[in-house]
Amino acid sequence: EEIIVTGTKGRLEAYLPENKVYHYERPNSTGWVDRSIPPPQESIRETVFDCSNVKEIHNISEDEQMPTHNGYHYSSTAVEWLKLISAVQTWRKSGEWNPLVSLDDGLRAVEMGLMATSSIVNDRMHNAKGDDYKRSRSCPVHD
Repeated sequence: EEIIVTGTKGRLEAYLPENKVYHYERPNSTGWVDRSIPPPQESIRETVFDCSNVKEIHNISEDEQMPTHNGYHYSSTAVEWLKLISAVQTWRKSGEWNPLVSLDDGLRAVEMGLMATSSIVNDRMHNAKGDDYKRSRSCPVHD
C-alpha cells in the first residue's frame, strides 16, 4: 500500500508493509532558479522516517502490554484496543470518560468505507455530502 501527497512545499510518500515515510522538501527559489527544468538533485532534502516501532510511533511506554492479537492494518487494531482499554481504566479510577475518538467518528469511518465500496462496485465516485458522479472514461487516470 502507498500514499503519496504532493504540495507546494514538497512531497510525502508512505509505504506499507515497509513502514517507511519519505519526506522530500522542495528547494526554495535560490536552490531552484530555473523552474522550467527539474531541480538539481543536491537541492532536494530527503528525510526518511522509520515507523516500524508501533510503541514509539503511538507514544506507548515500553512496559505497557500490547494486546496479543496485532490485528490487521499493520497493528492499528492493537493500538485502538490499547487506547480503549486505557480510557476504560481511567474511567474506572476517576470517573472521567475521555476516549480519543467518539461514536460519531466511528460512524463517519463506516460511512467512508461504505462510500468507497459503493464507488468500486458501481463505478461511481461519491463525496462526503452524498453527491454521486459517474466516472469519466476519457480521464487518463481511469484508463
